[in-house]
Amino acid sequence: ANSAYQHFLAMKDALVEFQVVVATCASAGHDLLQGTRFPRVLVDECTQSVEPSTLIPLSRGCTHMVLIGDHRQLPPTVI
Repeated sequence: ANSAYQHFLAMKDALVEFQVVVATCASAGHDLLQGTRFPRVLVDECTQSVEPSTLIPLSRGCTHMVLIGDHRQLPPTVI
């Protein structure tokens, strides 16, 4: 268990070295990303994204957001 925790801490420390983090909207809320700010968020296939999951990365310090989606490729998700 200690080894898994040390691995978690090593990954968390490595995050500060990256300029770009790629994640799904839902995984942006993972414990590993706690405290990580996402000033710029790009949501691909946004027509398939539901609002609650899209709010996760936006709540992490987003100041600029880009929504990309092609309604002819994938239809909008309606719940």
